[in-house]
Amino acid sequence: MQLPRVTAIPHGLEFVAAPAADPQSSPHLPVIAFQGRLVTTKGVGVLFEAARILIAENRAFELLVIGDGPERASLERLSQNAPLAGHVRFAGRLLGSELDAALRHASVVAVPSLGGEVFGLVVAENMLRGLPVAAGDSRIAMHYAPRSFTAGAILTLLAFVGSLVAFLVLGDHARRTTS
Repeated sequence: MQLPRVTAIPHGLEFVAAPAADPQSSPHLPVIAFQGRLVTTKGVGVLFEAARILIAENRAFELLVIGDGPERASLERLSQNAPLAGHVRFAGRLLGSELDAALRHASVVAVPSLGGEVFGLVVAENMLRGLPVAAGDSRIAMHYAPRSFTAGAILTLLAFVGSLVAFLVLGDHARRTTS
């Protein structure tokens, strides 16, 4: 269909260099990063449930929550209770070099959105960074990630957080897919 006054404008994503490894970060402590607005539909509650599963399996990790929103205070309160206490760190809203510096420590970026994503920019931006992205079943995730990666719930994928080799392979796939 041709509409006389309609122009399609694709999403513009700037190239983001893969983060350089931080020599001070521990290679033995995976960092699961969440980046987004802190509202119910972004699924941070699902991510907290995944974290509880990892804690029950005695897995060492840090959950880094990047973003702000109306649910931040309640999420911070939840994170201070057992078993999440000591595993979750809130960084607030970060932009530019601050965001890049925070994501330099990430092993994986989790996108547990529960719906309503028009185009998951967090997925595309972090795949451009070469970071593996653990995304729920959404259209954007299905477009970029291998089927086996998005077929299950995010809880299933995060259960494998101890396997950094798998995340490196997925990060390499992300770079090839988006370039």
